[in-house]
Amino acid sequence: MSDPITASEHLDASVLADIRALGVAGEDVLGKVMRIFLADVPIQLTALTTAIEACDGEATWRVAHRLKGTALGMGAWRMANICATVECAARAQTLDGAAARVAELVAEFELTRLALEREVGGWRLVVARIKASA
Repeated sequence: MSDPITASEHLDASVLADIRALGVAGEDVLGKVMRIFLADVPIQLTALTTAIEACDGEATWRVAHRLKGTALGMGAWRMANICATVECAARAQTLDGAAARVAELVAEFELTRLALEREVGGWRLVVARIKASA
């Protein structure tokens, strides 16, 4: 049987496989992690935007750092890279262009969300087919 995880430019398939491996047979760990990720990221994006609008460099780098970790945990390297850029700029006390980077981050999150939903949906189809043939 071929691997149901397909490579994506927005997600690292090996990270998704590692998350899936955390569960026991029949447990949808990736689905649970995905739901947490999809609920948490918009909250963090709002906090990041608020920090930038307030010209609060410390809050900006802290939120960007936290969001970077969230993205890395899901294998969303592009999101993590954008967050790292914002984090570094904020630590250097320059928020020039940070709002544009957040707009880029929001767009990347949407693409990541779609890729993640496609990956999880595809995996569920494979599991359903395996169960049906057993």
